[in-house]
Amino acid sequence: YIGLGIFHTAVEINDNEYSFGYTNEGYCGIVVNAPGQSEWTYVKEKIYIGKTLYSQENINELIMNISDTFKGDTYNCFNKNCNDFAKYFSSILL
Repeated sequence: YIGLGIFHTAVEINDNEYSFGYTNEGYCGIVVNAPGQSEWTYVKEKIYIGKTLYSQENINELIMNISDTFKGDTYNCFNKNCNDFAKYFSSILL
């Protein structure tokens, strides 16, 4: 309402959308939803960034491996947010 936009980013792979947000008490802040069903936003734009050679099993392992890095209580709007997660996760997948 004050002229500023807040953007949420996520990574869509197959039939899953992975994003990062705030949670209490150190729980994993990585959330998996059906594409476009995140409670945080509506889909304004999708950008195709490439294909991954990882299987769904590999992707699940990757999420488990980075879940400690992206704990929900470490979320910060300016320093560690959904954009940082999407960039980090995309760079691993590609």
